[in-house]
Amino acid sequence: FEALEKRYGSVLPKYSGDFTPYWEDGAGSSAAETSMTRRASERLTQVETIRALRRPAEYPIPAFTEAWRNVLMYNEHTWGAYNSVSEPDVPFVKAQWKIKQAFALDADAQSKQLLAIGTRGETTLPNTIDIFNTGDHPRSDVVLLSAEQSAVGDRVLDSAGKAVPSQRLSTGELAVQVKDIPPFAARRYTVDKGSAQARGDAQVSENSLHNGHVSIKVDPIRGIIVELKLGNGPNLANVKNGTGLNDYVWLPGADLKNAQRPGASKISVLENGPLVSALRIVSDAPGCTRYERDIRIFAGQSRVEIINRMDKKRIREVESGHIGFSFQIPKGQVRLNTPLAVMRPELDQIPGSCKNWFSMGQWADVSNSKYGVTMTSPDVPEVEIGGITANMPRGQSDPWKPWIQKLEPTQTIYSWIFNNHWHTNYLAEQEGRLTFRYDLLPHAAYKPEDAARFGMDRNRPLLAIPAVGKPITAPRLRVEPSSVQIYALKPADNGKGWIVRLFGATGKDQKVKLIWSSPTPKNLWLSNTGEIAGEAIIGSVDVPAWGLVTLRAE
Repeated sequence: FEALEKRYGSVLPKYSGDFTPYWEDGAGSSAAETSMTRRASERLTQVETIRALRRPAEYPIPAFTEAWRNVLMYNEHTWGAYNSVSEPDVPFVKAQWKIKQAFALDADAQSKQLLAIGTRGETTLPNTIDIFNTGDHPRSDVVLLSAEQSAVGDRVLDSAGKAVPSQRLSTGELAVQVKDIPPFAARRYTVDKGSAQARGDAQVSENSLHNGHVSIKVDPIRGIIVELKLGNGPNLANVKNGTGLNDYVWLPGADLKNAQRPGASKISVLENGPLVSALRIVSDAPGCTRYERDIRIFAGQSRVEIINRMDKKRIREVESGHIGFSFQIPKGQVRLNTPLAVMRPELDQIPGSCKNWFSMGQWADVSNSKYGVTMTSPDVPEVEIGGITANMPRGQSDPWKPWIQKLEPTQTIYSWIFNNHWHTNYLAEQEGRLTFRYDLLPHAAYKPEDAARFGMDRNRPLLAIPAVGKPITAPRLRVEPSSVQIYALKPADNGKGWIVRLFGATGKDQKVKLIWSSPTPKNLWLSNTGEIAGEAIIGSVDVPAWGLVTLRAE
């Protein structure tokens, strides 16, 4: 290679950008387990942060190592039998799947157990909850306490004994409005006997929702969102192409002419405000025995939450499921969050890249120069841009013809929720309860740091756990400028200090100052991924555009 570079280096063309996955269609072949593992990964990161805030010296390394191993092993490329599709019922195939499935099941169970045992060994305060913010900026939101956490009553008091808005939901959960929870800290609340403090602006009618920040209208027949507005702004839902927002499509085989959508919908009011308002849409739908869509808004919030649930039929013939989001944002640019980067389909891709499907990390965004929408999904990692383009199952007789060579500008994203397209290694069919969640946030002009922040917020929500000891009220760590993202805060593996990961979410080189609460670390170093201290840091930290910087503090 040295000789090649010496002879031809000056004339070799240079390319940069995202190569984009070709073989990751398998992630949708076991949609329930993929969702489970994605959530376990984010949960483990949050539990590590809580450990960094409380008792960092008692960090159970073996337990976290095993949980992370299971997350990684499920996400490994295949782990399935060579004859999984051609002979799905033979014991060899079923045994291979049980091994792979176990990685997802174990990661989910272990991450939940690590969250639950975070308070073990300490006396929990009865009917008292600490709501943790594991993110890097103050957060206000509506948090859902489980029926068990809120069994004593519907009334919730803050640390000063003042009642805060709450609402008992049809699910048995208790919605609580919390405000200005500091970064890497918690606020304490007590659940008490008595009625909820009913305050809020979330309202609902037979097919619409609004709260003074955002408004929604649902088509009474099809059940799709046909209007999404931020304040008095324009309608951000494109219905001209028949897609709107949250449009489920089932495709048997590969021919788009055979695509099917749900039948007539029945809409009912699920939650009647004032803190949470929600509609439920129930439809007969292809590929499943029951399909229901919940659309929720929250007092004081501009985000819209969508929860799609289906009881999927067992189908071995070629099939795929897609949920369309077509935005009415003239000249809007699609951006996708990928690991430690933001890419624009077509514009930020190396020649030869896949354009029929894409990976979505924590968020996607469609924006023009004035306004846009950021979308998240903790469950689904793959999207199609412009239409249903992942329709090439089981190999191709002409390997070049079906691949998209050039993407035209578009403001339509399809979430590719499940498939059985690949001819080996992956499941021939999947059945049972599947859930696909999305959050939509209308906003003004696009800012990469805002999109990154919303993506992390929705993938790492505020956590309500039993209260122990003294509340952690001061921000353990913050950075200036706040546009740099604290991507992770965890205890050092040896129990001596903390590991901090900073991400250049703005796409610009920045100098960052770390501000700690007591106890303030005395030393700060650059670190590698093995948590080995390197160059000492004195003063500010240089964080490059889209760069990840790991620090060790003691």
